[in-house]
Amino acid sequence: MPIRKRRVSWLAALMALMLLLSACQSPSVTAPATTETPATTEAPATTEVPATTEAPATTEAPVTTETPATTKPPVTMSTASLEVHFIDVGQGDSIFLFCGGESMLIDAGENGKGEAVLAYLDELGIKELDYVVGTHPHSDHIGGMDTVLQKMAAKKVLLPDVEHTTQTYEDFIDAVIACGAEAFPAQVGYSGRLGEATFTVLAPCGENYTSLNNYSVVLRVELGDISFLLTGDAEALSEKEMLNAGLVSQATVLKLGHHGSSTSTSQEFLDRVAPQYAVICLGQGNTYLHPHRETCEKLEQADIDAFWTQNGHVVAITNGRELTFNRAPDTITYPVKEEDKPVQDLPVQTLPPPQTLPDQGEYIGNLNSLKFHKPSCRSLPAEKNRVYFESRQQAVNAGYEPCGSCKP
Repeated sequence: MPIRKRRVSWLAALMALMLLLSACQSPSVTAPATTETPATTEAPATTEVPATTEAPATTEAPVTTETPATTKPPVTMSTASLEVHFIDVGQGDSIFLFCGGESMLIDAGENGKGEAVLAYLDELGIKELDYVVGTHPHSDHIGGMDTVLQKMAAKKVLLPDVEHTTQTYEDFIDAVIACGAEAFPAQVGYSGRLGEATFTVLAPCGENYTSLNNYSVVLRVELGDISFLLTGDAEALSEKEMLNAGLVSQATVLKLGHHGSSTSTSQEFLDRVAPQYAVICLGQGNTYLHPHRETCEKLEQADIDAFWTQNGHVVAITNGRELTFNRAPDTITYPVKEEDKPVQDLPVQTLPPPQTLPDQGEYIGNLNSLKFHKPSCRSLPAEKNRVYFESRQQAVNAGYEPCGSCKP
């Protein structure tokens, strides 16, 4: 169902509090020029969108190192390079970027993962964050961020303009206010510098989404010929909006949306990005069966080298011309769903008859993904996560979106 905003936007209240505090003491950080940032309903100026001609030439393809994975991050922290650390926080996202002495932390995993993220940053010698990005209010992205902000100074916090009703979200906002960082909304076209690297906000392009995932802040980060597209949990709808707005171009590394779920990484989006490498942030043996088969097959068909954080931290380092990783790519594998497991060895008489649901409705909704399916769809949720609708219109009116596979 649609997320209902409070009567007063949290960002408006937060900015008002910031102004009140600034009247009492001189601010230590110069405010970014966000008051002139275009509204989310306007497309960013074309000069702020990375051009497709900036993709690295095939003759200068990044080199993947064969260094074995380690439990500790490689401590290089060169001011001449951009480092992107995809931190293993289990089933969740946490990405740390460092370039030219400046740093950015995107998400901090689930509740209870904040200390692990702090330990990782401490290993790198990081004492302060220039930017913090909370991509969207789900706990597997912002759950550990309150712990990080309680123990590490931050200058600026970038957030989508959406609220949530969970205690995790409230704890996160309280930590943002308490740490004194400047909070501002992620508006399409907003750009900034991280040392010699640049970053640009590509999404969210719209509002009033039924899924919080589509509020995810999507960032494009570039240094020279090398680029990273970091998508949070953005799903196919957000991807389509970015494509329609002309915001998507080739990128060297794509962080797949929504942990490799079939709800993200649409074929059109993947074709436009055309990455050489893909990274999926996920936990071993997760209950969502991420990454999904459909996504993995797309990576295999496009011959894209992929890295799974469930197998350890993934660290990419570039000087703007060449790209190296801390370890070799992973073998592309995916959990097998129960309905995909072979049944040829079972006695014929034990096979159940085809399922019919004449009295339960013509469409089946997924309480978790807010998608609805045909009863014959191979991506049906478990029974406990189902809701039945008598008509397609009833499902749409309830805020559910049609499944991209069975197209109900």
